[in-house]
Amino acid sequence: MYNVELTFASPMDRDSLRVEVTPSVGTQTVFWPDENNMKAQVSGDFLPSAGYTVVVKGDSKTRDGRRWVRM
Repeated sequence: MYNVELTFASPMDRDSLRVEVTPSVGTQTVFWPDENNMKAQVSGDFLPSAGYTVVVKGDSKTRDGRRWVRM
């Protein structure tokens, strides 16, 4: 199992974070390694040397309730 680390500019709401991986991977989970909610690790059955697109969905929110906006 491999993972991708996402780093955010502001703390995220853990419950609202929606991540889409294409092509899809089995057993996809999100782990928060820091208590500030600034980093998230998406892990799953990523294949070595394969290309993936990871998208944070627009309905994800920051910890203070604002809609997450991609920069």
